[in-house]
Amino acid sequence: MNKKGLLTIVGKDWFEILNKSFVGDVEFQIDGARAQYARTDIKVYPDANDVWRAFVECPLDKLKVIILAQDPYPNGEASGLCFEVKDGYKITPSFNQLADAYNETYPQNFNTNIMDGKLDGWAKQGVLLLNSALTVQAGQPGSHKKYWEGFTKKFIEFIKREHNCSLIIVTIGKPASDLVPESFDSVIRLEHPAYACRQNRKWKYQDFFNTINQNLKIRNKVEIEW
Repeated sequence: MNKKGLLTIVGKDWFEILNKSFVGDVEFQIDGARAQYARTDIKVYPDANDVWRAFVECPLDKLKVIILAQDPYPNGEASGLCFEVKDGYKITPSFNQLADAYNETYPQNFNTNIMDGKLDGWAKQGVLLLNSALTVQAGQPGSHKKYWEGFTKKFIEFIKREHNCSLIIVTIGKPASDLVPESFDSVIRLEHPAYACRQNRKWKYQDFFNTINQNLKIRNKVEIEW
């Protein structure tokens, strides 16, 4: 793990938080993913300069919500923000489910960014769009889970318990849910939209947009403009 490089990418505030998550073998494990970017016989997503983009786009001083998903899209669509689709790629089935949930919740709105597969507007308001694994080998979903789950678990525990106990966490899919202790409050646990796609049905999203904003309102915090 090149800490100097990470500091340059995410800035001092985020770096101090992330550095406290590099305990035990976490750095060694992440280096396993990092080394694959240098290989010529495999492809890794997202692009190397987007691996830490979730932290770049979400200001630490605005952080209110973490949406924790599984791992990046394995076929080139990954942008560094969970669920977001990179420019030039077709909207994924999972993102379509997310967009349908948005349209069902806010039928009066027309969010062009959502229709275009973009979620950076959420990130800038304090929603950390984080994958449980920040990288994936092309065509092999879950292939980098072993490299990242130690870091992600430590990060979630630290940011919730020691930095921002009022943080709302949304886990999407069982692998993400497994990284968040049952003892934590303000956790919304959802199935993954890909699971609904496989069953050819609507995603059970539990009205999480409104639930998040209701929780923020109770805490006298600015609601998210989804």
